[in-house]
Amino acid sequence: MTKQSFYDFTLTMNDSSTLDTSSLKGKVVVVANTATGCGYAPQFKDLQYLHDTYKAKGLVVIGMPSDQFKQEAVSDDDMVGVCRDTFSVSFPLTKTVRVNGAEADPFITYIKQRSKGLLGASIKWNFTKFLIDQQGNVVQRLSPQKNPRELEPRIVTLLEGARS
Repeated sequence: MTKQSFYDFTLTMNDSSTLDTSSLKGKVVVVANTATGCGYAPQFKDLQYLHDTYKAKGLVVIGMPSDQFKQEAVSDDDMVGVCRDTFSVSFPLTKTVRVNGAEADPFITYIKQRSKGLLGASIKWNFTKFLIDQQGNVVQRLSPQKNPRELEPRIVTLLEGARS
């Protein structure tokens, strides 16, 4: 079955539970492909800031770890420990996924095809960030070198638009 909507996916979370994206209807969502060994790993703290600041207002941050760029060499359980202990991460993390190629996670494939980067749909490096509005539309893609806080003005606009 071809997925027709952002809300048609089921993500396998790090603790082996599942998250049906249909439960995210009406929420603003930030998805980032992550890796604890990446030079951009300090961005975990900025993703956590967004999570802490806007969760109660309707924001969901989801980290999708990937070793596609050989920077997430630890097990899923160890990765969660590094995220928690080093970066104070409490937002949800999926199991490690592939982000490019024939074995890429279908959810990542869906969102990256709806927000192509400078060089096309593929993800070029860890910490590519995607902002999804309350209707499941990918409204912004942020490159790895950009700080996640650069999404904040658009997050605020989306969240405030939901209240008006």
